[in-house]
Amino acid sequence: MSFIVAIDGPAGTGKGTMASRLSKKYNLVNIDTGATYRCNRADKKQGSVCKCFNCF
Repeated sequence: MSFIVAIDGPAGTGKGTMASRLSKKYNLVNIDTGATYRCNRADKKQGSVCKCFNCF
């Protein structure tokens, strides 16, 4: 069985820290969508394709 866990909340509340800890403890994939969106936006400004997937 597969499932998706989403952690939502205000900035600076530890969402990324909690996601990282949970992914390590339960051997899950952690996709930091905020980092992915920021990288994609920065690359689009430069006219290239986002290659910033080090959030896994």
